[in-house]
Amino acid sequence: MYESPHEQLEKKELYEVIKMLPGAYEKPIIMFLSGYSYKEIAERMHIPIGTVKSRIHLGKKQIRGVYTA
Repeated sequence: MYESPHEQLEKKELYEVIKMLPGAYEKPIIMFLSGYSYKEIAERMHIPIGTVKSRIHLGKKQIRGVYTA
């Protein structure tokens, strides 16, 4: 799949923001964006699926805060 330079820049910026998140949020979000399911993330991180969902939700909320600020 071809990404335009603009799409590549947006993706790079998004990952830079994600890297600024606390580790508890960063890893599940990166795994989710890489295509892992909630169940797979929970299994690989050895945490409950509810924790995965919560961390992804709260991480997304923090990311939105950066983009709307």
